[in-house]
Amino acid sequence: MATTVRELILILQIYFPPELSLYKALQILGLLIALYPIHRLHLNQHTAWLTGISAILLATFRRDDSHAPTWASGTDRSEEFAAHISEDLIGFYSLLSLNPRDLEAPSPRSFFPPARPVLCTSRTSCLFCPPADLNIVPTLRRREKSQTVWLLDNSFNWVQADLLVAHCASCRADYFPDRITYKDETNRRRQKLEVNCQYIRGSKQGIWVHRRIALFQENALNRFHAGWSNFADWLNASTQSERQFTYRQSQRLFIEHFTRRLLVFTGKAESFPCAAHPSTRLLVQAVREVVGVNGGSFETAMDHGCTECTHVKRYRDDLVDEGSAAGNVGNKCALDICEGPLVNYKDGRFCQAHLNMTNICGIIPRGRAVRSPGSLTCDIQSHVDWHREYENRFSRLSFAGVQRVLRRQQENDGEGNPELQVELPALGNTPGNEVVHTFRAKILTNIWADYPDSKPGFIAYDNACSLLRHIVTQDPNSHWLASTKLIVDAWHYITHRATDLLCHAHGNSHSTRAFNTETAEQLNSWLSGFEPQLRQMSDVNYDFFIHVVMMLYGERVNARISKKNLELSDEFEYSG
Repeated sequence: MATTVRELILILQIYFPPELSLYKALQILGLLIALYPIHRLHLNQHTAWLTGISAILLATFRRDDSHAPTWASGTDRSEEFAAHISEDLIGFYSLLSLNPRDLEAPSPRSFFPPARPVLCTSRTSCLFCPPADLNIVPTLRRREKSQTVWLLDNSFNWVQADLLVAHCASCRADYFPDRITYKDETNRRRQKLEVNCQYIRGSKQGIWVHRRIALFQENALNRFHAGWSNFADWLNASTQSERQFTYRQSQRLFIEHFTRRLLVFTGKAESFPCAAHPSTRLLVQAVREVVGVNGGSFETAMDHGCTECTHVKRYRDDLVDEGSAAGNVGNKCALDICEGPLVNYKDGRFCQAHLNMTNICGIIPRGRAVRSPGSLTCDIQSHVDWHREYENRFSRLSFAGVQRVLRRQQENDGEGNPELQVELPALGNTPGNEVVHTFRAKILTNIWADYPDSKPGFIAYDNACSLLRHIVTQDPNSHWLASTKLIVDAWHYITHRATDLLCHAHGNSHSTRAFNTETAEQLNSWLSGFEPQLRQMSDVNYDFFIHVVMMLYGERVNARISKKNLELSDEFEYSG
């Protein structure tokens, strides 16, 4: 005989007091069904199973689930009613038409059958229409009858659901669970994506997917380099369902989910322009045009800094002071007799003890004051000339010029330091440095075009010394020369020639700070796992996919930095 509402009312009257919250009562009812096999073990063996049941009931009564108070009266009667229910479990199960003494009978299913999902917008009024009389915003109406669709729910089960679309009678906007479609000023149908929607449309043929599935797909991509086809194969093999999650549906879910993620990440979700109900291809193209075509950058990457990337240069005597190492070290201060650390590692010359020598001529032992603030020599012309020759000798940026210096030094047995100038040939009557051309690479300029104040202090590049020569040869007034130091990563630096003075003077990444110049190699290693997928993609999908994985990688790095407290300290800011 089937259990009816009459028996349920009787159960509530006998076993649950009126002051118990409804949420807790329903929770206990579900728990008692789950405890049914344990009670049968008790009836079969008469051991301590009943004690365990009582303990579980008492713990559930007292568990704080962040809902309304369990007892409306304020008096905790958990122990009383846990014992009351435990002592009469047979009567409780009998009211549910269950016979716990029949050990061969199967255990009952959950007390609460799954509800049929209803897919609908979370909004209650129109987003586009201005308030009317009495400041009332137009409400939303039902556009048409509910539709039956298939939903891949948050438990990875295919279930049927009811889809209802809301409609604004004033502006004719339609409100779906994952988007809003409306007419723009040119009467074209456009859409606005709901970035925090619970359900996402996986196909125009009535297929919807719970957002939790998209998060699983994201984690599969992030952790295991699994693309949408791999994810579909895994899901179908795991669920063994007759209804299959196709590659096309998986791709649509991927694009829809990461479209929202990228737009939120770049702060462009509110202004994203797109035609209503676009195909997967058109949606990817629209997103690509917003986040970057054939490249791009993220604002969050412009101010990234952590101790895993760089920290203030530490020498051996720093470790000696900390008791981590022993022994003497080479000089750091500009004075030969001093081994103190520099106050300013960017362009400083002296330690704290000798900082007062900054305004004294650098030619020892004259001791005269510098000729003007910022100068390094006094007003004696021979000192000025010598320093100019010194700067010219070690600051030549033309690769051919450096080679010429070395060759002439060898020919003249080291006598003389010929001064070289970077000059471009004239074009007609136009001086060489005024010729406008397209020979100069603009990769760096394009990356930081929207963030001119966020240029990095250092850029590591395999062949930074040649890049520096190129920049100066093509544009001696380039802002990059003033804002950024180009350095060679540690691995490639050891392969550069010892005779390359420019490389050793400007490309040494270990002269002022300690760098993890292998960070880019580590990123490339991680990206190599996506190579089989990227090789098969069109340029549009390639751009979209790269933006996605770079966003995920950046979020992983930033999460690790925050968890391990690896942010840069104030010491870094003042060390140059």
